[in-house]
Amino acid sequence: GFAGSGVYVNPITGRRTPGSPAIALTIASSLRRRSRILESTFIEMRAKEFASLGAVVESYADSGAQVFRGDVRTHLPGALDRFADVPLLVFLDPFGTSLETDAVVKILRRPLALPTEVLLNFSIDSVRRIGGRLFERAKAPGREASLRRLDTWLGGDWWRPYFVDPGLNGVENRFSISADRVFAEYVRRVNSLSGSSSFTVPIRRQPHHLPIFYLTLFFRRSFAVMPFNEAVSMATQDWRMHLQDLDLTEADLLDYTNPPLPGLSRVGELRQVFADDEVAFKAGTIDTIAETIRESLSARSALSVTNDFTNVFGPAVGTGRTLHLRAAWKSLAKEGLVRDPPTGNLDFAMIHKRVVPRFG
Repeated sequence: GFAGSGVYVNPITGRRTPGSPAIALTIASSLRRRSRILESTFIEMRAKEFASLGAVVESYADSGAQVFRGDVRTHLPGALDRFADVPLLVFLDPFGTSLETDAVVKILRRPLALPTEVLLNFSIDSVRRIGGRLFERAKAPGREASLRRLDTWLGGDWWRPYFVDPGLNGVENRFSISADRVFAEYVRRVNSLSGSSSFTVPIRRQPHHLPIFYLTLFFRRSFAVMPFNEAVSMATQDWRMHLQDLDLTEADLLDYTNPPLPGLSRVGELRQVFADDEVAFKAGTIDTIAETIRESLSARSALSVTNDFTNVFGPAVGTGRTLHLRAAWKSLAKEGLVRDPPTGNLDFAMIHKRVVPRFG
């Protein structure tokens, strides 16, 4: 839902970046070569984006993807019927308000035997902006319509007291604090009503910026956690690389007082700094996971990587992944705290505390 144009073109550089539909279709093509099927349905309302999306889908031969123009609420029931008997991922990617809460809950309440996930790009920026309109005069243009739109999305006006809380009077960034509390309650409600769990990733333009979106995966079966965390970790690394590239571009234009290190250009010096930072980041991530496992095993004899996910990764959730976990696990095994990790996939592995035999 809210599929967009399928591919995005930078108006200045002309660079084309695949959107989620193009990514899904590329994955589908790869899977078909292994006799596996990934079917897709894309829904987009805006005419220009819909035309571009259609062209992207047509460029993938025999994709089997369906494209609908219109409101996601109109076409979603048919899409759900299409996937009634197979595992399902519903990705809702709006720039503003999204599908109503009860509709999200209904999707997640499919039979548990059918793996079902909802990946929601929750626009926390929209909640901040619309929630702030509570403080405008009653007849301000568009005020009531905006507030009702947020009521509809979030399933009622329960969110309003979070913004008018007297305890936040005079507090800096009160709208941001209120919006985060609204988001936390929204997630709690969806999880409670659907029997699901969730995994949230803040999406920022820069590390010091407020989040624009909270990319949230709702799931009812725990095996969704590790693959999603793996993807988040790799995407976070790509983001760090992107920010470094921006810094390198700016470095060409800045006038530094001190010369670069001997034998290096200014850009070369920065590349070395970035490389050292990445080595330190990896080592810190491994240490964080190792310390989390050590602490968790102080009260337990074993941990399931999937079912005890947060007790394994701790603060490294979303940044650490399998390669960091394996390194941390090997380190702990070398200390004698745990048994050696298995080879291959660690998603369903158990971390067993090593039992020290007693004599006498």
